[in-house]
Amino acid sequence: MATIARVNPIKLGALLLIGLLIASSWLVFPYFVQGKQLLRGVGDHSRLIKAGSVSRYLTRELVYTRELELTATFASDEYFQYVDRASVVGNLRPDRNLVFFVSETVHVDSLAAEVPDVLLKVGEKEYFPDVSDGPRNARHHRVTVYSFPKRDIQGNLIDIDGVGSMRLYVSNYYLGSEQKLTFVGAWDAPYSLPEELKSRADVTPIAVLALGAGL
Repeated sequence: MATIARVNPIKLGALLLIGLLIASSWLVFPYFVQGKQLLRGVGDHSRLIKAGSVSRYLTRELVYTRELELTATFASDEYFQYVDRASVVGNLRPDRNLVFFVSETVHVDSLAAEVPDVLLKVGEKEYFPDVSDGPRNARHHRVTVYSFPKRDIQGNLIDIDGVGSMRLYVSNYYLGSEQKLTFVGAWDAPYSLPEELKSRADVTPIAVLALGAGL
């Protein structure tokens, strides 16, 4: 009668571990060779993803059709912490102003020569921008920056949190209209980012291995 050789479980476990290490070495080896470059690449990629998530959270879609797309982004203080617009921060001072980016895109005809008119409504009070900066005579796409002082003409701080919401009215001539069309974007308090978007854990071991694998 043939005898069945018993497998030593310790040896079997060691062999499996060695095989796993060999199989995964192609993932780990690039990190040891170019660890800093990979880590930097993962960090940059993660920060881009984070910036996109923050931007989407603070952006409102005012209209979206085949012919016309119009969005407004509330560029809060936190927005500038995650989205790299350093050249804009110094000029707009988001610590002193409420800043919005309005993006217009038309797929037929052309945009109006002038940038849109905007009005900010906080509760029942209306405010006009002291900065409207965007390209004139843009054909199909334009982004315009608007800045509203956080204090009214009496020097009182505009209480956007106490009111609970704010609305931005955007008006311009679109698609050959004879009168200006107005679209509205609304933001509700609190305006701070949720905790999951504030996380600074941009680089994870899984992300490092994924980049090393070329994923």
